[in-house]
Amino acid sequence: MKIATAATRSLRIISLPPRVPRAAPHARRQTVLPRSLAAEPERCPVDNSPPSGHPLQPPAARRSAARRGVGPRKCDAARAGVAALTTCGPRRYTGLDLARGRSDPVTPLDYEPTVADFIRTRVERHGDRTLIVHGERRLTYADADARSRELARGLMASGVGKGTRVGVLMPNGPDWVTTWLAASRIGALVVPINTFYKPRELGWVLRHADVATLLGVDRFLSNDYVSRLEDHAPILRTPRGPFLAIEPLPFLRHVWLQGGAPPAWADGSIDDLAAAGATINPGLVAEAERSVAPADPMILIYSSGSTADPKGAVHTHGATLRHAYQLNGFRDIRTDDRVYSPMPFFWVGGFVFVLLSAMHVGACLLTEEAFEPGETLAYLEREQATVVAGWPHYGKAMAAHPDFADRDLSSIRSGNIYDIVPVAMRPRDPELRPTALGMTETCGPHTIE
Repeated sequence: MKIATAATRSLRIISLPPRVPRAAPHARRQTVLPRSLAAEPERCPVDNSPPSGHPLQPPAARRSAARRGVGPRKCDAARAGVAALTTCGPRRYTGLDLARGRSDPVTPLDYEPTVADFIRTRVERHGDRTLIVHGERRLTYADADARSRELARGLMASGVGKGTRVGVLMPNGPDWVTTWLAASRIGALVVPINTFYKPRELGWVLRHADVATLLGVDRFLSNDYVSRLEDHAPILRTPRGPFLAIEPLPFLRHVWLQGGAPPAWADGSIDDLAAAGATINPGLVAEAERSVAPADPMILIYSSGSTADPKGAVHTHGATLRHAYQLNGFRDIRTDDRVYSPMPFFWVGGFVFVLLSAMHVGACLLTEEAFEPGETLAYLEREQATVVAGWPHYGKAMAAHPDFADRDLSSIRSGNIYDIVPVAMRPRDPELRPTALGMTETCGPHTIE
């Protein structure tokens, strides 16, 4: 082969020896299988590798398995333990099937992935089923749709429309769900706010997110949000005009707070907001819903900010609803489930992996005012929880409580709070239990092992 090159205005011809083609890496070593091993072997559910010693298993994988001590016996135990945690019923493959690269067995979405169409189809299929239980309060899917429509009319009466930033400062419960539904179904961008924020953090997020309308509670546990807002912006204590216009929060125009008597600078309570919607024709809400597309932003959700200021990630209607739906392919959750989780909805784990996950199948959510091991154990027993999801320290606190031995939690059949699930459902080897990695920026889990 000859190559022409330019150098100091002269042309030289360089002759190179002919290139000898190299075998592809996978072709350098061939394994001839006997007839008995020619079929695809049953692969390990832990790392998707062939059984130890099988000729198809690469040497590196065999060495890695030897270092970790994963032999046939441990692999079989892992297979049994993982399968017990991921079985999704006769109409679905397990999450392991999806991880093995098989085509998606879950039926594609049969609705347009917008919040308005999402709640409409939930009502058609599960309207009379309970969506959420919070203490003595119970809200069905049909109730949530009706209440959110009322609030949506009120929001439109106050000037909220497509793209308006609407902050939600509430704990988990029916009010959080209906407020999110109301704002997002008409195209507003919902901004869930951490209920543990102090004055500086609360003010920082409201300003960083350009929140124009704030819906919330006046207090939660020991958190007084009226005082915290006033501490951040003392000008709130001075008389206001028909709407807010203050320098510390330049885009904030309306505040609606549920609880006691609203402060003078607030527009009123959440119930007042719903009542104000009586002036809006219901058809206007329907037209607003039709103008929302899957590609429109639905939620601006912030990270925990444990090492720096929180980071806000915007997720669209389509991305959020599709991702939550696909994650259910890795989970064992059914329509008749009663799902308990203390994970807050203002973070992506509680919102996507708990709330949206349950709503996709028509399950019931169990929420409470605050986590207290003894009271939570009684609540799980009374409400017959079937799925428990949360961080490990919740399970450890409940298992260590004196009432744990006397509570009947036999209704629990799935979940990852392993300290309180039946012994037969716990991973035989804690090191081999399914794990997931996720981020606020990826709308929840992005890697599941």
